[in-house]
Amino acid sequence: MEGLTEYEKALRALAKYVVIENTSNKEMPNIVDDLGKLWVRNLKREEIAALARDANKEGIPKEHIRRYYAADIIAEALEADCVTRCYVAVEIWYAPSNADTCRIRNTAGLLSRFTGINAYPVIAGFRTDNATQQLIDDGQIHFYELEEIR
Repeated sequence: MEGLTEYEKALRALAKYVVIENTSNKEMPNIVDDLGKLWVRNLKREEIAALARDANKEGIPKEHIRRYYAADIIAEALEADCVTRCYVAVEIWYAPSNADTCRIRNTAGLLSRFTGINAYPVIAGFRTDNATQQLIDDGQIHFYELEEIR
């Protein structure tokens, strides 16, 4: 966000907050369903932290741990069998980039490592760039297209 004024940075942060809140409250069941899973609930920040608290973090860069704690949304879900628990980690941005996909893939990987349970990375946004689209096409990440807030 270099080159932006403090006002522009604050406006961007507020816009992301609004999109996250809207997605969290209204779209998560749809995002999880889009993956073929059954949404159970969104985890609270303290629950996300608790999953990592006692885990072995040896060899994990500190910035990855910080990003894990800062995940936009992590939901508890059930696999298609409606019995096996899993997690869905979501990164939200207007036009998710390669940095966003790396961040949420790392978050999902850490979540699986900390819990021993499958975690699926999802990016949600209004459009993608070419690099992100390639990861989607390769099945490495799931993309959920958000609708404009009206």
